[in-house]
Amino acid sequence: SRYVTAEERVAIFLRLVIYGTGQREAQERFQRSADTISKSFHRVLNVISSPPFYTHFVKLPEDEVPYVIKSNPKYAAFHNARACVDGSLEDAF
Repeated sequence: SRYVTAEERVAIFLRLVIYGTGQREAQERFQRSADTISKSFHRVLNVISSPPFYTHFVKLPEDEVPYVIKSNPKYAAFHNARACVDGSLEDAF
């Protein structure tokens, strides 16, 4: 795994996360061993979940409910909801 570039590690991570493929498919696709695929995945995962990276790049939505939702009784069901990354709303309280 010492000869795997950072770009290839990110590509392996994205392939596994986005497409939901298994480790065996990634081994075949990138022509790497199971150990290398696993180490690459976990290395990228550890970097993006580390406090310096996470706090710099991940921003949570503001707690303020938009006026349009607050003032319109049609949106009463969304009173205590927060927006998710995909645009859906989740109950937060």
